Amino acid sequence: MLEAEGHLVAVARDSAMAAAVADASIGVLLLADEMQLLPTRRLVGTLRQHVPALQLVLLASERSGELSRETLERLGVHAYVFEADGPERLVTAVDAALRTHSLVAQAQASDRLKMELLASVSHEFRSPLHIILGYLELAREGAFGAFTAGLGDALDKIAWNGGHLLELVEGFLDLAKLETSAIKTERVDVARLVRALVVDNELLIQSRPISLRAEVAGRLPQVLAESAKLRVILQNLLTNALKFTERGEVVVLADVARDDAVRIRVHDTGPGIPADARERIFELFQQLHPGDLRKKGVGLGLALARRFARAMGGDLTVDSTVGEGSTFTLTLPADRSEVTAMTVEHGSHAG
Repeated sequence: MLEAEGHLVAVARDSAMAAAVADASIGVLLLADEMQLLPTRRLVGTLRQHVPALQLVLLASERSGELSRETLERLGVHAYVFEADGPERLVTAVDAALRTHSLVAQAQASDRLKMELLASVSHEFRSPLHIILGYLELAREGAFGAFTAGLGDALDKIAWNGGHLLELVEGFLDLAKLETSAIKTERVDVARLVRALVVDNELLIQSRPISLRAEVAGRLPQVLAESAKLRVILQNLLTNALKFTERGEVVVLADVARDDAVRIRVHDTGPGIPADARERIFELFQQLHPGDLRKKGVGLGLALARRFARAMGGDLTVDSTVGEGSTFTLTLPADRSEVTAMTVEHGSHAG
């Protein structure tokens, strides 16, 4: 029916076959609702690495009932049609999805050009800034002779603002790299990474009334992610937690969620985040306390962290109570072969 309307159609009976036949010409993925949630999410993540503007239309059977908003969001479905609605409704949905794909692809191409320009300019800024800050540090250490207390204060202010500018440039470069390069997934040992990051950050809080620890629940499957980007996400969450927690504790918890995804939570006892700001903090250049000069930041860290997480097929969310603290939760797809092996191993021990 779709071919009769002039569409090129590639048919696949399962996720593996769909990934094998996928190429850059695919604009719309039409899913059957009998497909299992996790394999479908992995398939969608794989295809979106090749086609970022990919649109999803779900063809649902009556026996599936009304599909929940949560299910549609987790699959990333843009529209769904019931089989009983008839062919006209399906063709209309596919046509609309193709138009959306074309518009989104054009917008993404424009954004890529802007990001490439931003990356180029930021890269040109970074080297001179490093040189300026290097000479400034030498001056503060007295390498060029003694200076007055007043000049020392001025040098401190210059160093702080120079560091702030360098952080902004580094953030721009990270953002540009994310938008212009494909995610390269590999198997990553989350338990090992979490423990290593906690050890690395313990040095930052030795003189503060804060405890930092990791809690890893048993044997965790490896995740499918890009190791460098996963490290950036977790380090950003740890940095924020330690920055805004005056006293109490920061705990990094890692376990397996109900859908076999690996879940990493960073919990702190900081000031908490108001309900109306919990999504806003994931937007570019948004800071919860932009006027607090003691806590340097440019509002890029959490935005990049969520983009990295979603690009790797996962997500980053926050739950918080003002005055009690916040918990940031990162979920990532587990390596299915390890999950299956661990399930079999657990079953054999139980038997």
